[in-house]
Amino acid sequence: MENIAKTISYGDIQVLEKCQKLEEVAAEMYHFLAQSHKFDPGICALWEKTAGEEENHASQFSMAIRMKKGLSVEIKAEKMKVEETLKIAESILEGMKKNPPRIRKALEDVIMLEEIFSEFHLANTMHFPDESHKKLFQAMMSADKDHVGSLKKALLNLRV
Repeated sequence: MENIAKTISYGDIQVLEKCQKLEEVAAEMYHFLAQSHKFDPGICALWEKTAGEEENHASQFSMAIRMKKGLSVEIKAEKMKVEETLKIAESILEGMKKNPPRIRKALEDVIMLEEIFSEFHLANTMHFPDESHKKLFQAMMSADKDHVGSLKKALLNLRV
């Protein structure tokens, strides 16, 4: 089987930078929600934990971009799709800032968004033929707890 991976190109860097920005916007959204819901310590802690995980995802992209010279990858994300998703995320954040959602609505919205965002996490965006690179980034991802699961659990607990 032919190795389809290549040294990371300028176009690949642009895709990774957009993915990084998407993670940064998601982190900003969670920080905003934490401030908006600081009256509920449990929800506030969940928002802050999730913001930290999104910041970790952004750092992974930053690291991949910095490693570009020694990184051989196949980029699986399409630039246009990443850009469209980034615009949606920025628009939703702007809307939240103008009209902060109640906890239930915020949880429902971010769960839906996370389903979309997960396509652009580093593990789903890049294919690493070099096993050491693959293991490095998998280890970084495993530091995250299942934040979508945590969000869904919080929503279920609200319904009780």
